[in-house]
Amino acid sequence: MVDAYIRLILDAGNEEKARAVLGRFNDFVEAVVLDLKPHRDGGFEASVKLPVVAETWPEQVVFAIRSAQAFGYGWALSGNVAEAIDMTTREFKIPGLRFAWLTLERSH
Repeated sequence: MVDAYIRLILDAGNEEKARAVLGRFNDFVEAVVLDLKPHRDGGFEASVKLPVVAETWPEQVVFAIRSAQAFGYGWALSGNVAEAIDMTTREFKIPGLRFAWLTLERSH
C-alpha cells in the first residue's frame, strides 16, 4: 500500500479551532494527522497521510484525485503523472481551509 501526503494550511486562531477544522476534514477523507503547528503567515499548518486503498498506479491516481475532490475543487494537477502527481487548490467544501497540496509518488 502507498500513501498520499497532504499539506493543509488552516484559517484557525488557535490549536483547538485547528483541530476542529481537521475533524471536519476527516468527515470527508480518512487521513491521519502527522503534524500540526502554527503557520508563519498565521493560522496553522497540518501534515496528513492519506492511505491509498488501490493496487495499480492508475487506480492509485484515481483514488487520490477522488479523495481530493471529496474536500476541495478547482485542483491544479502537475508533475509527471507516470511517476508522481502534485495537486494544489485554494477552493474547499470545508470552512477553515486556506490551501492544500496533495502529493502521491509511485512505488516501484
